[in-house]
Order: sequence, then structure tokens, then C-alpha cells
Amino acid sequence: MKYLTSVMYHYVRDYSEAEFKRIKGLSVEEFRGQLEYFCRFYNFVSIEQVIRFFEDGIELPANPLLLTFDDGYKEHYTYVYPELRKKGVQGAFFVPAGPVEENVVLDVNKIHYVLASAPCPNRLLQHVLHRIDRMQVAYQLERTEQYLARTEKSTRFDDEAVGIVKALLQKELPWCARKKITDDLFREHVTEEEASFARELYMNKTELNEMERNGMFIGGHGADHYWLDSLNRSEQQREVERTVEFLTSLNRARRSWVMCYPFGAYDESVLEILRRYGFQIGLSTKVGLTALNDADPMALERLDANDFPKGDGETPNKWTRMAAGWLSGRE
Repeated sequence: MKYLTSVMYHYVRDYSEAEFKRIKGLSVEEFRGQLEYFCRFYNFVSIEQVIRFFEDGIELPANPLLLTFDDGYKEHYTYVYPELRKKGVQGAFFVPAGPVEENVVLDVNKIHYVLASAPCPNRLLQHVLHRIDRMQVAYQLERTEQYLARTEKSTRFDDEAVGIVKALLQKELPWCARKKITDDLFREHVTEEEASFARELYMNKTELNEMERNGMFIGGHGADHYWLDSLNRSEQQREVERTVEFLTSLNRARRSWVMCYPFGAYDESVLEILRRYGFQIGLSTKVGLTALNDADPMALERLDANDFPKGDGETPNKWTRMAAGWLSGRE
């Protein structure tokens, strides 16, 4: 079995300079160390190579590795892009259109920064639950106990209180209620100057164009980072249309379309729309290696950067050994 390893990054930052030090991510030094680790055990590939494999059967090198970066953060331009250029490695950057074109902060990022600013996650959770109780009649909400009963209590990288806050404000509550709570918390704990915050947080078109001219790949990540499988057909259509319009505005000659699903969420309706618009690759958040022999190119698995060592002297871990054929998928 031949595998493609796709690694997913979000925040990569200089924590000595960062204002919000509780944002979870990799330090620049950890990122550099991880690149050295990958250089020892993998062959880096580009998105275009992956597309050619699925469309034309052109073989990938042994133990191929694809680097992907979600959400369009300016720190990708500041810290990641220079390191990749030094090594001649392509990064695939998946950028939501809304923040770049409208200077808005994604709800998912508002929640990150609220959690990084609030004194205590447990107290923040109680505050959110209290707000739900107060809004129950006006927003026709269920009781807090009902939301909690079906909310996943833990995630791979968050403790219970943080996981519940994220689940409630990202998906479980109706959109109008979670939007109201998230916006209020962001103004209270982070800033009232959303547009200036967005300009500092996300890359702009000038930076994205420079990166693409120098070998990086810019792909789609929706417009507003919605769970695409929670939208109706017309809303899904509009998200894909806005993604295509945004990518076309960056590079009108583009012929390779790739979608990275926000939150990894998609359904058959989303896939049908994407195929109609000519998307060739879809990246999920399903944890694992992509078995190339029988993979669906519209649903490629990925691993988080935290699934790998962050030092160049580290021994190969489970995922590296599996990709190289030193460990079976059952172990």
C-alpha cells in the first residue's frame, strides 16, 4: 500500500512577540524543526502533483508528503512562507474569502481569541450557558441541558470546558444565537475594532499573489468558514461560487481548483456542486493517511502538525513508520 501524508497547520507564530500567548499553535522554531524531520523521512509533493496522480495516473515519489495551511493567517506569510522558500517546498494555503475581501474576523477565530483572553475556560463556559438561558425565549432555544447532552465533551487537543464552548458556539446553537453570543464575547474580551484586527490576523491579496508567484498554492476554504454540511443547497452553492470568484480574482489563469472543507464538513450535495465547478481535490479533517490505491480525491485524509515530532533529531513516529511501510495500519 502506498500512502500520501497530508499535514494540516493552523497557527504558526513567534510566541515571544505574540500578544495572545494562549492561542494553540506551533512556534516558529517548532515549525523549522518539524520541516527538518520531514526532510529526513519524506519527499515533499505539490498539489499539482497530487492532481496529476489522480487525473492522469502520474506516479508520486516514494513516501510523499503534502503541507497544508488553513485559514489564511498573516503569520503564514510572515513565518511559514520564508521557511518553505528556503527549502524549495510548496505549501498549500487554504484561505477563506470573507476575511480577505471584507475585513471581518471569522466566528471560529473570534472563539479562539475569546478563549485565549478570558481568565478561565470553566467560568467562560458558565457565562455562555447563562447567556443561553437568558436568550431561550427570544431565540426559541432549547434548555441548556439538552444542548449539553448532545455536545461532544472532549476533542483531540482541547480540555472539556474548551471543547464544550467551541461546540456550542461553532455548531450546536442556532446560527443567530451563537453569532450574537460570539460577537458580544469578542467585543468584551478581545476588541471592538474588528476590521483592524482582521487586517492584522489575515493575509491580504498582495501577499497571496506574491506567494502564488513564488510557487505556493492558494486554494479554497469557503467564504465564511461555515460547516458546509449544515447549509441548504442554495447556501452551499453561494459558498462555492464566492470561493471560485475569490480564487479567480487572485489568478485568472488558474485551472486547478482545490477545496479544503471548513471543519472538515461536507456532504454529497457539496461534492456535486464542487465537481460541477471543476474542483479536483477535496481535503477533509478525517485523521489518517490517504491510501492512494483506493482514495477518493475529494475526501483526502489529513494529520495535524501535532501528530508529528517537532525536532530534526527525533526518531520516526507511528505515522511516519506506517507511511514508509515499516508499520501496518492495524498496529
